[in-house]
Amino acid sequence: MSIVRFSGHESFICKQLWPKKGFDFLNNGNNFNDSDAIVKLGVGKNMVLSIRYWMKSLGLIDENDSLTEVAKKILADDGFDPYLEDVGTIWLFHYFLVSKNYASIYNLVFNEFLKINNEFTKLGLHNHIKRISTNTIGSSYNEHTVNTDINVFIRNYMQPDHESKITSFEDEYSGLFLDLNLIKHLKRQDAEEQNKEYYIIERTERKSLPKEIFLYVVLDNMQSGNSISFNELVSGSNSVGNVFQLNRDGVYQKIEELISEVGFLKFTHTAGIPLLTFTFKPNAQDILASYYENVHIHSVD
Repeated sequence: MSIVRFSGHESFICKQLWPKKGFDFLNNGNNFNDSDAIVKLGVGKNMVLSIRYWMKSLGLIDENDSLTEVAKKILADDGFDPYLEDVGTIWLFHYFLVSKNYASIYNLVFNEFLKINNEFTKLGLHNHIKRISTNTIGSSYNEHTVNTDINVFIRNYMQPDHESKITSFEDEYSGLFLDLNLIKHLKRQDAEEQNKEYYIIERTERKSLPKEIFLYVVLDNMQSGNSISFNELVSGSNSVGNVFQLNRDGVYQKIEELISEVGFLKFTHTAGIPLLTFTFKPNAQDILASYYENVHIHSVD
Protein backbone atom coordinates (compact mmCIF):
# COMPACT_ATOMS: atom_id res chain seq x y z
CA MET A 1 0.00 0.00 0.00
CA SER A 2 1.22 3.51 -0.82
CA ILE A 3 1.97 6.03 1.91
CA VAL A 4 -1.19 7.57 3.33
CA ARG A 5 -1.19 11.35 3.51
CA PHE A 6 -3.34 13.68 5.59
CA SER A 7 -3.47 17.46 6.14
CA GLY A 8 -2.47 20.24 3.77
CA HIS A 9 -5.93 21.73 3.27
CA GLU A 10 -5.52 24.13 6.20
CA SER A 11 -9.03 23.06 7.33
CA PHE A 12 -10.64 24.57 4.20
CA ILE A 13 -12.94 22.56 1.96
CA CYS A 14 -12.35 22.69 -1.80
CA LYS A 15 -14.27 25.74 -2.97
CA GLN A 16 -15.93 25.95 -6.36
CA LEU A 17 -13.99 28.99 -7.56
CA TRP A 18 -10.57 27.75 -6.48
CA PRO A 19 -9.59 25.47 -9.41
CA LYS A 20 -10.10 28.29 -11.94
CA LYS A 21 -8.53 30.86 -9.61
CA GLY A 22 -5.47 28.66 -9.11
CA PHE A 23 -5.27 27.81 -12.81
CA ASP A 24 -5.32 31.45 -13.92
CA PHE A 25 -2.74 32.36 -11.28
CA LEU A 26 -0.27 29.71 -12.48
CA ASN A 27 -1.11 30.14 -16.16
CA ASN A 28 -0.10 33.79 -15.86
CA GLY A 29 3.39 32.76 -14.78
CA ASN A 30 2.97 33.09 -11.02
CA ASN A 31 4.08 30.70 -8.32
CA PHE A 32 2.43 29.77 -5.02
CA ASN A 33 5.72 30.58 -3.28
CA ASP A 34 5.84 34.13 -4.64
CA SER A 35 5.86 36.82 -1.97
CA ASP A 36 2.87 38.52 -3.61
CA ALA A 37 0.81 35.32 -4.07
CA ILE A 38 -1.56 36.47 -1.33
CA VAL A 39 -2.23 39.73 -3.14
CA LYS A 40 -2.62 38.22 -6.61
CA LEU A 41 -4.92 35.44 -5.44
CA GLY A 42 -6.82 37.79 -3.15
CA VAL A 43 -6.88 35.34 -0.23
CA GLY A 44 -5.07 34.80 3.06
CA LYS A 45 -1.81 32.86 3.41
CA ASN A 46 -3.53 29.70 4.63
CA MET A 47 -5.94 29.81 1.68
CA VAL A 48 -3.00 30.04 -0.74
CA LEU A 49 -1.68 26.81 0.75
CA SER A 50 -5.14 25.25 0.57
CA ILE A 51 -5.68 26.17 -3.09
CA ARG A 52 -2.33 24.59 -3.91
CA TYR A 53 -3.24 21.47 -1.94
CA TRP A 54 -6.61 21.01 -3.64
CA MET A 55 -5.19 21.57 -7.10
CA LYS A 56 -2.60 18.90 -6.40
CA SER A 57 -5.24 16.58 -4.90
CA LEU A 58 -7.38 16.97 -8.04
CA GLY A 59 -4.46 16.27 -10.35
CA LEU A 60 -4.57 19.79 -11.80
CA ILE A 61 -0.92 20.42 -10.93
CA ASP A 62 1.99 18.00 -10.58
CA GLU A 63 4.60 17.71 -7.84
CA ASN A 64 6.41 20.75 -9.29
CA ASP A 65 3.23 22.87 -9.30
CA SER A 66 3.11 22.75 -13.10
CA LEU A 67 -0.34 22.67 -14.68
CA THR A 68 -1.33 19.27 -16.03
CA GLU A 69 -2.81 18.68 -19.47
CA VAL A 70 -6.25 17.90 -18.05
CA ALA A 71 -6.20 21.20 -16.15
CA LYS A 72 -5.44 23.07 -19.37
CA LYS A 73 -8.15 21.24 -21.30
CA ILE A 74 -10.84 21.96 -18.72
CA LEU A 75 -9.90 25.25 -17.06
CA ALA A 76 -8.39 27.42 -19.81
CA ASP A 77 -10.66 30.31 -20.82
CA ASP A 78 -11.50 28.38 -24.00
CA GLY A 79 -11.46 25.02 -22.20
CA PHE A 80 -14.18 22.44 -21.71
CA ASP A 81 -15.73 23.95 -18.57
CA PRO A 82 -13.52 26.65 -17.02
CA TYR A 83 -16.09 27.79 -14.48
CA LEU A 84 -17.22 24.29 -13.52
CA GLU A 85 -20.84 24.85 -14.48
CA ASP A 86 -21.56 21.29 -15.61
CA VAL A 87 -22.23 18.58 -13.04
CA GLY A 88 -20.29 16.14 -15.22
CA THR A 89 -17.15 18.13 -14.48
CA ILE A 90 -17.83 17.93 -10.75
CA TRP A 91 -18.23 14.14 -10.96
CA LEU A 92 -15.01 14.04 -12.99
CA PHE A 93 -13.13 16.08 -10.38
CA HIS A 94 -14.50 13.79 -7.68
CA TYR A 95 -13.04 10.85 -9.61
CA PHE A 96 -9.67 12.62 -9.82
CA LEU A 97 -9.74 13.35 -6.08
CA VAL A 98 -10.32 9.68 -5.25
CA SER A 99 -8.08 8.07 -7.85
CA LYS A 100 -5.05 10.38 -7.62
CA ASN A 101 -4.73 9.40 -3.94
CA TYR A 102 -2.85 12.55 -2.98
CA ALA A 103 -5.48 13.27 -0.33
CA SER A 104 -5.57 9.75 1.07
CA ILE A 105 -8.86 9.86 2.96
CA TYR A 106 -10.89 10.02 -0.26
CA ASN A 107 -9.27 6.94 -1.74
CA LEU A 108 -9.52 5.06 1.55
CA VAL A 109 -13.19 5.86 2.07
CA PHE A 110 -14.52 5.22 -1.43
CA ASN A 111 -12.36 2.20 -2.27
CA GLU A 112 -12.18 0.43 1.10
CA PHE A 113 -14.11 1.80 4.05
CA LEU A 114 -17.54 1.93 2.40
CA LYS A 115 -17.31 -1.78 1.60
CA ILE A 116 -17.33 -2.36 5.35
CA ASN A 117 -19.73 0.38 6.46
CA ASN A 118 -21.75 2.76 4.33
CA GLU A 119 -23.25 4.12 7.57
CA PHE A 120 -20.62 5.36 9.98
CA THR A 121 -19.66 7.70 12.79
CA LYS A 122 -16.64 9.98 12.77
CA LEU A 123 -15.08 7.74 15.42
CA GLY A 124 -15.62 4.62 13.33
CA LEU A 125 -13.96 6.24 10.32
CA HIS A 126 -11.15 7.56 12.51
CA ASN A 127 -10.42 4.09 13.90
CA HIS A 128 -10.28 2.65 10.39
CA ILE A 129 -7.84 5.33 9.25
CA LYS A 130 -5.73 4.82 12.38
CA ARG A 131 -5.39 1.10 11.63
CA ILE A 132 -4.39 1.79 8.03
CA SER A 133 -1.92 4.53 8.98
CA THR A 134 -0.17 2.58 11.71
CA ASN A 135 0.16 -0.50 9.48
CA THR A 136 1.52 1.31 6.42
CA ILE A 137 5.28 1.70 6.16
CA GLY A 138 6.35 5.33 5.85
CA SER A 139 3.02 6.71 7.01
CA SER A 140 2.45 8.62 10.22
CA TYR A 141 -0.57 9.00 12.46
CA ASN A 142 -1.66 12.07 14.38
CA GLU A 143 -5.04 12.10 16.12
CA HIS A 144 -5.73 15.80 15.63
CA THR A 145 -4.69 15.74 11.97
CA VAL A 146 -6.94 12.78 11.20
CA ASN A 147 -9.89 14.36 13.04
CA THR A 148 -9.45 17.53 10.97
CA ASP A 149 -9.22 15.52 7.75
CA ILE A 150 -12.46 13.69 8.57
CA ASN A 151 -14.26 16.96 9.29
CA VAL A 152 -13.11 18.47 5.99
CA PHE A 153 -14.03 15.28 4.12
CA ILE A 154 -17.59 15.39 5.47
CA ARG A 155 -17.98 19.13 4.88
CA ASN A 156 -16.84 18.68 1.28
CA TYR A 157 -19.80 16.46 0.47
CA MET A 158 -22.57 17.08 2.97
CA GLN A 159 -25.09 19.90 2.64
CA PRO A 160 -24.78 22.17 5.71
CA ASP A 161 -27.22 21.48 8.52
CA HIS A 162 -29.54 24.46 8.80
CA GLU A 163 -29.93 23.77 12.50
CA SER A 164 -26.22 24.00 13.20
CA LYS A 165 -24.34 27.19 13.93
CA ILE A 166 -22.66 28.11 10.67
CA THR A 167 -19.58 30.24 11.24
CA SER A 168 -19.23 31.28 7.61
CA PHE A 169 -21.88 31.14 4.92
CA GLU A 170 -19.20 31.31 2.23
CA ASP A 171 -17.15 28.49 3.74
CA GLU A 172 -20.05 26.08 4.08
CA TYR A 173 -22.03 26.80 0.91
CA SER A 174 -19.24 27.33 -1.62
CA GLY A 175 -17.96 23.75 -1.66
CA LEU A 176 -17.18 22.28 -5.07
CA PHE A 177 -18.73 18.88 -4.32
CA LEU A 178 -21.83 19.80 -2.33
CA ASP A 179 -24.27 19.34 -5.22
CA LEU A 180 -23.26 15.69 -5.61
CA ASN A 181 -25.16 14.97 -2.37
CA LEU A 182 -22.90 12.05 -1.55
CA ILE A 183 -23.10 12.26 2.26
CA LYS A 184 -26.30 12.33 4.27
CA HIS A 185 -26.48 13.05 7.98
CA LEU A 186 -28.72 11.58 10.65
CA LYS A 187 -28.94 11.46 14.42
CA ARG A 188 -30.18 8.53 16.45
CA GLN A 189 -29.89 7.05 19.92
CA ASP A 190 -27.59 4.11 20.54
CA ALA A 191 -28.21 1.18 22.89
CA GLU A 192 -27.34 3.40 25.87
CA GLU A 193 -29.83 6.01 24.62
CA GLN A 194 -27.03 8.42 23.85
CA ASN A 195 -27.54 10.67 20.85
CA LYS A 196 -25.06 9.84 18.11
CA GLU A 197 -24.38 11.41 14.74
CA TYR A 198 -24.19 9.07 11.76
CA TYR A 199 -23.20 9.66 8.17
CA ILE A 200 -24.44 7.66 5.21
CA ILE A 201 -23.03 7.26 1.71
CA GLU A 202 -25.51 5.12 -0.20
CA ARG A 203 -24.97 3.22 -3.42
CA THR A 204 -27.66 4.50 -5.80
CA GLU A 205 -28.28 5.02 -9.52
CA ARG A 206 -26.73 8.55 -9.65
CA LYS A 207 -28.97 9.93 -12.38
CA SER A 208 -26.96 13.17 -12.52
CA LEU A 209 -23.80 11.26 -13.53
CA PRO A 210 -23.42 11.62 -17.32
CA LYS A 211 -22.88 8.31 -19.11
CA GLU A 212 -19.90 9.81 -20.95
CA ILE A 213 -18.11 10.59 -17.67
CA PHE A 214 -18.93 7.01 -16.59
CA LEU A 215 -17.36 5.73 -19.83
CA TYR A 216 -14.28 7.95 -19.41
CA VAL A 217 -13.63 6.47 -15.97
CA VAL A 218 -14.09 2.91 -17.27
CA LEU A 219 -11.53 3.53 -20.01
CA ASP A 220 -9.16 5.43 -17.74
CA ASN A 221 -9.05 2.44 -15.39
CA MET A 222 -8.63 -0.32 -17.97
CA GLN A 223 -5.01 -1.43 -17.95
CA SER A 224 -5.13 -3.65 -21.03
CA GLY A 225 -7.44 -5.79 -23.11
CA ASN A 226 -10.86 -4.99 -24.47
CA SER A 227 -13.09 -6.46 -21.76
CA ILE A 228 -13.79 -5.80 -18.11
CA SER A 229 -15.98 -7.83 -15.78
CA PHE A 230 -19.18 -6.42 -14.38
CA ASN A 231 -17.97 -7.17 -10.84
CA GLU A 232 -14.78 -5.19 -11.50
CA LEU A 233 -16.89 -2.25 -12.66
CA VAL A 234 -18.94 -2.44 -9.46
CA SER A 235 -16.24 -2.96 -6.87
CA GLY A 236 -12.74 -2.77 -8.38
CA SER A 237 -10.18 -0.22 -7.20
CA ASN A 238 -11.14 3.26 -8.45
CA SER A 239 -14.01 1.67 -10.38
CA VAL A 240 -17.14 3.51 -11.42
CA GLY A 241 -19.04 1.58 -8.76
CA ASN A 242 -16.70 2.52 -5.93
CA VAL A 243 -15.89 6.09 -6.88
CA PHE A 244 -19.44 7.15 -7.73
CA GLN A 245 -21.03 4.76 -5.23
CA LEU A 246 -23.23 3.26 -7.93
CA ASN A 247 -25.23 0.20 -7.04
CA ARG A 248 -25.37 -2.75 -9.45
CA ASP A 249 -28.53 -1.45 -11.11
CA GLY A 250 -26.90 1.95 -11.53
CA VAL A 251 -23.84 0.47 -13.26
CA TYR A 252 -26.05 -1.65 -15.50
CA GLN A 253 -28.27 1.31 -16.42
CA LYS A 254 -25.27 3.39 -17.50
CA ILE A 255 -24.03 0.48 -19.63
CA GLU A 256 -27.45 0.12 -21.25
CA GLU A 257 -27.55 3.85 -22.02
CA LEU A 258 -24.13 3.66 -23.66
CA ILE A 259 -24.86 0.52 -25.68
CA SER A 260 -28.02 2.11 -27.06
CA GLU A 261 -25.99 5.06 -28.42
CA VAL A 262 -22.57 3.73 -29.44
CA GLY A 263 -21.64 0.84 -31.67
CA PHE A 264 -18.41 -0.23 -30.02
CA LEU A 265 -19.81 -1.68 -26.77
CA LYS A 266 -21.55 -4.94 -25.99
CA PHE A 267 -22.51 -6.76 -22.82
CA THR A 268 -21.73 -10.47 -22.92
CA HIS A 269 -21.33 -13.54 -20.71
CA THR A 270 -18.17 -15.63 -20.91
CA ALA A 271 -18.04 -18.79 -18.80
CA GLY A 272 -20.91 -17.36 -16.78
CA ILE A 273 -19.06 -14.10 -16.11
CA PRO A 274 -20.80 -10.91 -17.31
CA LEU A 275 -18.40 -8.73 -19.30
CA LEU A 276 -18.42 -5.30 -20.83
CA THR A 277 -16.56 -5.67 -24.12
CA PHE A 278 -15.22 -3.02 -26.49
CA THR A 279 -15.29 -4.07 -30.14
CA PHE A 280 -13.32 -0.87 -30.66
CA LYS A 281 -11.60 0.77 -27.72
CA PRO A 282 -11.72 4.58 -27.96
CA ASN A 283 -9.25 6.88 -26.27
CA ALA A 284 -10.52 8.12 -22.90
CA GLN A 285 -9.48 11.71 -23.72
CA ASP A 286 -11.47 11.56 -26.97
CA ILE A 287 -14.57 10.53 -25.01
CA LEU A 288 -14.08 13.51 -22.71
CA ALA A 289 -13.62 15.91 -25.63
CA SER A 290 -16.72 14.53 -27.37
CA TYR A 291 -18.79 14.95 -24.21
CA TYR A 292 -17.92 18.62 -23.86
CA GLU A 293 -18.44 19.29 -27.57
CA ASN A 294 -22.04 18.17 -27.23
CA VAL A 295 -22.79 19.13 -23.65
CA HIS A 296 -25.67 21.31 -22.60
CA ILE A 297 -25.08 22.23 -19.00
CA HIS A 298 -26.24 19.33 -16.81
CA SER A 299 -27.46 20.05 -13.31
CA VAL A 300 -28.07 17.73 -10.37
CA ASP A 301 -31.52 16.09 -10.44
